Amino acid sequence: MYKIISIDIKQVFADDDKKRGVQKYAEILQMFPNVNVKTDKVFQKKFNGFYRVRRNADWQKVYYSIMEKSKGKDVAFADVLWEIYNATGRVEASFASKLVHTLNNDMPIWDKFVLQNLDKKMPILQGEKKLLKAIEIYDEIIAWYKEALLQKEVQKKILEFDAVFPQYSWFSNTKKIDFLLWQNR
Repeated sequence: MYKIISIDIKQVFADDDKKRGVQKYAEILQMFPNVNVKTDKVFQKKFNGFYRVRRNADWQKVYYSIMEKSKGKDVAFADVLWEIYNATGRVEASFASKLVHTLNNDMPIWDKFVLQNLDKKMPILQGEKKLLKAIEIYDEIIAWYKEALLQKEVQKKILEFDAVFPQYSWFSNTKKIDFLLWQNR
């Protein structure tokens, strides 16, 4: 948590590329409810670019099919992770979390920078053991975010984010924290 507190938001987001990242995220959220993500190539290109999806067309077909059919539903990370695993044979914790976050912006995103900032590490495992460990770690990430959101210092950083990006004050507080963690490399 203290890593977030030390971030100078104005300085971090003075960089135009980082500002564009925030804008790209907003575009994805605004497009999401209005398109069929299973077939909309513009949405997929934006999502793939922002989240660095580097998987083949067959994998993406599975992924965007799961995303589209999950719209409007309360979908759990574990369910999405299992569904991706059963369809592709891959444990995709990061991409599962990004799908879940797109459906519910209050859910945190798993990526290597978040794991680093939270002092978490995915052990080298295979198959279902890896999948079960990923679910455990994601639950720990959720717990960390819940605790962080209660901290006055973190709430202050959220207000600072809103001051720098008033046009995006509608982002979830979870995503605002995620942006800070992602920038703190």
